[in-house]
Amino acid sequence: MNAPSARSLTLLTLLFFSLAVSACTPPFHSLAPTDIIDPNQDAIVFGHLIIDWQHIQFQNAGDRLGEMTLTVIHETTGEEHSIVCQDTSLNSRFFVTLPPGKYRLVKWVKGKYFRNMYGAFEVGQGEVRYIGTLKWFRGPFDRLHGNLFIDDHFEAEARHFKKRFPNIAQAPDKAIVYID
Repeated sequence: MNAPSARSLTLLTLLFFSLAVSACTPPFHSLAPTDIIDPNQDAIVFGHLIIDWQHIQFQNAGDRLGEMTLTVIHETTGEEHSIVCQDTSLNSRFFVTLPPGKYRLVKWVKGKYFRNMYGAFEVGQGEVRYIGTLKWFRGPFDRLHGNLFIDDHFEAEARHFKKRFPNIAQAPDKAIVYID
């Protein structure tokens, strides 16, 4: 039996990587006020993430830890999506378009730190939904997995949304994440 040629191995490798990459969904970065949004295609989800680890070294290094990301899974398709906040601080908002459906919230990441989550929300086609202000506090004995709180600051966040996106006609409503 002949050994595979270098060319055939290269082609197989390229095929493998192209299939692997095509199966991944790109991250959903926060919308810019100038982005064109078709509300008849997707839904807009927005919220606010706040980390309060009560450690000076983390508070001062927050920007250097990178972006905050929420990982959600579409319950019907099983697709995993990363929602990336608009900046790298420990207090950041996100505004993203997602396909309509039910989502499970599974992870919150900030740099090398993460917290697994068990929450859910639902958004319909053309809807603009506030899913809450999520706060990650340091846990007992300085454990960073800590505690998670979800606050409802709908009125203030909806005003911020309308100021940032004055061209979006839909009025925001709320679908606060519920924790399982």
